[in-house]
Amino acid sequence: MRRAYLLFLILFVPGILMAQWQELAGPSAGRVNYFCELTGLIGSEMFAASDHGVYLTTDHAKTWQLTGLIGTNVQRISEYSYSGGVILLATVTDNADQHWKACRSEDTGKTWDTIFVMNSIASRLGILNVMQDGNDIVIGVSGTSSDTAAGMYRSVDIGQHWVHQALPPSGSAVLSDFAIGGGSLFAIAGDTLWSMPSHNAQWVPTSYPYWHHPEAVQFVGNDLFVGGSGRMDISTNNGVSWLAPPNAGLDTAFDSISVSPPDILSTFAVQGATIVASGINGAYLSTNGAVSWQRIKGVRGYPVAYPTADIAFVDSHLFSATDAGIVTSPDGVSWNYSSDGILGGIEQIASNGPVLFATTERGIFRSTDRGQSWIDPSGPQDLVDSLAHYFWMVRGGLYVTGGPGHLWRWDDSEWTALSDSYLSSLTGDSSALFAVDSFVIVRSSDSGQTWETANAGIQESVQSIVAGNGELFAVSIQGSVYSSVDEGTSWNLLSAHPVLGSGGSVAFASNSIYLSNGGDVLLFSPSDVRWDSAAVSNTSVVWPFGSNVVAQNPDGIWGISGTVVIPLLDSLGSGFYYGFAHDDSLVYVADSIGNIHAAPILHLPLAVSSAISVAPSFNFSIFPNPSHGRATASFTLPERESIALKLYDESGVNVGTYYNGSAGPDTVQLPITGAGLDAGAYILQLSTRDGIASREIVLLPR
Repeated sequence: MRRAYLLFLILFVPGILMAQWQELAGPSAGRVNYFCELTGLIGSEMFAASDHGVYLTTDHAKTWQLTGLIGTNVQRISEYSYSGGVILLATVTDNADQHWKACRSEDTGKTWDTIFVMNSIASRLGILNVMQDGNDIVIGVSGTSSDTAAGMYRSVDIGQHWVHQALPPSGSAVLSDFAIGGGSLFAIAGDTLWSMPSHNAQWVPTSYPYWHHPEAVQFVGNDLFVGGSGRMDISTNNGVSWLAPPNAGLDTAFDSISVSPPDILSTFAVQGATIVASGINGAYLSTNGAVSWQRIKGVRGYPVAYPTADIAFVDSHLFSATDAGIVTSPDGVSWNYSSDGILGGIEQIASNGPVLFATTERGIFRSTDRGQSWIDPSGPQDLVDSLAHYFWMVRGGLYVTGGPGHLWRWDDSEWTALSDSYLSSLTGDSSALFAVDSFVIVRSSDSGQTWETANAGIQESVQSIVAGNGELFAVSIQGSVYSSVDEGTSWNLLSAHPVLGSGGSVAFASNSIYLSNGGDVLLFSPSDVRWDSAAVSNTSVVWPFGSNVVAQNPDGIWGISGTVVIPLLDSLGSGFYYGFAHDDSLVYVADSIGNIHAAPILHLPLAVSSAISVAPSFNFSIFPNPSHGRATASFTLPERESIALKLYDESGVNVGTYYNGSAGPDTVQLPITGAGLDAGAYILQLSTRDGIASREIVLLPR
């Protein structure tokens, strides 16, 4: 019965998904917005606010786990201490309902209650921070004096009721930052530092010089620190008078690049005479109380605070929250990543034989054990810390555009720099690589080392290029499709599409071009020059998968065969999925918070399964079948080429490799043995340059 059922699946394309997805470890990297260290009754746990929720570490920031507010963008997190214990407070932007919220947790971040809602995140409005003032909670809402909802909100009952205090009378200036200390509230608005006693209704301008352009204010002990344009000022008497250190080095700290105006110190941490500060152009260190500064660099030479949302001293150790995860330093000079377990920001995934790659905000990670563990970024600096990476699997090789316009190729164990071209599309046939460089088609006959223009006959700006069936196809921004049958030497116009638009992702499968430009998946058939539309809307990317394609949209990832659409992720649910890849056994999908999921290929709908994607049959047969453990696979190859012959069990796991090398031409016969395998149905897969052919083999008890 089992054999008959499996044979039915092979011969008939089902519309029912059987996939069982497994969550893999995933690379550890992601944007972190803020820190909070609990030092009260709970202990020395540290929390991190991220774009994907609240993370917790209990091992001095070595590893982190997502503990609460999952799926929301947490901007700030702070501690509220009172006689009954400790409460966590968080500032959250929830993209689902377009609200800013203040939330609290009384169980160390596991569950959260909403205590304050700002009904719009439009324009300038947004919650700056939530702070403790004695027994009160104070919320600062950014905006201008014309935004009536902006200002300070105070609660004397831990968030049950709120009293609104208007912004300082500073015209149309936006509220930049606020701090609480010394029995007073300080706020920056309109290049003025304002103060008022905590329970007084009147704002009073302080003596802080407006020409210092204050940007950030913070209490450290009893001292008030203000970061401004090219400087930091300190008050030891609650803002009555100011110490103006020389701040030497801030105006020239950005190496040889002239910075005008000077950098603005918007984030900083202070411990004794040591100050670490972040600005727009980099990060700075002072060990003498702002008398002099040096520009500091972080992991692999990149500015540790570019961009940085928060810097904090925790147990005399520096931590910095950045777009590339958490970095830490004992002295402000030497920095290392400290964000294992904080996931997020996966842009793409790709597989190259047994190696799985994922690109994050930190660079390119790789896994050699099917995603169970990941190796930190390594290789050229341009590929380590650049945010923009585009993967292409072409002619059996992995190509990446990253860094300031460099093309790289992965050569088994290292990255090789090919050129300075920044390519937006890449494809290849048996003789050359073809790419789009600044909207023009270029060709390389030496695996990407050198390029020449191959745009003859195209007067439009090209957005995508793809190879298929011995031809090249180019899609222009205007929606035209061109073809070339002479290796890009000349191009002929096939068709125009008036509403195609720009920015499309393109793939070739089953004699058709599939293109997505943020709307429907459009299907172009070169044979009859016809456009069709597959019923998947809001797609951002399509990937080739066997003889078909898959497409991504906010509801998940879909398999497309012609105009037939089959869901691939109904066991994962809807959500944002940013990457897709597969090897000879598994399909991988990356979700919006950096997790990578895997499922056996044979568990996917067979219409889009590369394991069942039948290439030319090659007279592929198995004899005897059924077999008691010894059989012969026979097939005919038209020319000599590299092939692989592998056996898979019903779950899609590779259980045997019988040949991996060159064979042909003419008839090839290879022995098959079922030694060590249980009786049952298996799939024998023949992989060739033209595709993959599969046959069922049944092993009988011996």
